[in-house]
Amino acid sequence: MNIETLRKNRALIITLVVALVGILIVTRGMEPKVGVSILLSGATLAALYFLIASGLSLIFGLMDVLNFAHGAVFVLGAYVGLSTFANPRLLFNTVPFFLAVTAGAVVAERFGVHL
Repeated sequence: MNIETLRKNRALIITLVVALVGILIVTRGMEPKVGVSILLSGATLAALYFLIASGLSLIFGLMDVLNFAHGAVFVLGAYVGLSTFANPRLLFNTVPFFLAVTAGAVVAERFGVHL
């Protein structure tokens, strides 16, 4: 590594050092199990924010319209994830979802909406 490379990546190096020091300060008094759990939870939340932001920017970049319709897919995924986590016997937890989809299909058919 030469000095020019370090100068070119100075902001990245400083950001990584500050982030590492911050993580070490925050997790200093914790048990390793708790610290890793918090870090993984934060990484999961950051990944979710990234998915939402990249989806919005992709839709806006292609269509020049902010379309929040894909939020329904996130809500569906969150519902299935929560139902699976809370009660692995998924049968009773998915009944409301299938009833809602059936009701939507019936209403769409009655009013002539084609999906």
